[in-house]
Amino acid sequence: MLTKNIKNTEYMLPLPTYDIIKTAYANKGFTYFEGTTPYNLNLWGIRKQYGEIDLFDDLLGVSYLDESGQPRLYAHHATVDPGKYYLITKTGNHNGTFILAPGQYRGCWKTGNHGSSRYLALVQKPNYTGFKGWRDSILNGIIDRNLKTDGTFYTDVKGLNMHRSNTSYQSLVGRYSSGCQVRQCYGCHSIMMDIISKALHYFSNSFSYTLFEEEDVFPTSNTTTRGNNSTQKIRKWPEDFIKIHN
Repeated sequence: MLTKNIKNTEYMLPLPTYDIIKTAYANKGFTYFEGTTPYNLNLWGIRKQYGEIDLFDDLLGVSYLDESGQPRLYAHHATVDPGKYYLITKTGNHNGTFILAPGQYRGCWKTGNHGSSRYLALVQKPNYTGFKGWRDSILNGIIDRNLKTDGTFYTDVKGLNMHRSNTSYQSLVGRYSSGCQVRQCYGCHSIMMDIISKALHYFSNSFSYTLFEEEDVFPTSNTTTRGNNSTQKIRKWPEDFIKIHN
């Protein structure tokens, strides 16, 4: 039985199936966790290729086999990009706001308390330095994917967590992400943490995360564009199509 906890809207990505996600892992050469032990979780995100700044138009999900060996998949509205506040008002770091690059990050998170309200979430392990990404210090409201001066990714991010917004259903990202992977819905985060708690009955407190681009999971879904304009030529990083959501 396949379970999905998301409503499809005009700006959202298509919904993946268990097999689609598993195939995406294989195509990228990433490790997909299954085996005979239940709750061997695959935590993943999908970045909408032509999304819009400050909207929760990406996906965060989990797929695994339950106690009966049946595939389960939950997908939630989310953002994998920083919010408008950190792209136009202030940066989250003196080198610029962090934008996580696609990839598989093994053993990056554990359960812990997030933010000033100290609620339970997945938090970056203190000694984990495997996250790679770009930084944006321009404050022009556009996601500028800048590398280090030597042309390599930044790997200095700290506190890159998987958490939620602080309301039942936040409409805009705003300050809720300066690079974290953030679910839009309070209740969806609770579902995720319930699954995490079950996994901890079988596995240690260490979780991997895989971030995909839309085209990695849906290779034919190239008609969606930033700003709802399907007439623009498809490009890899069409930054000039990005709009700030007012």
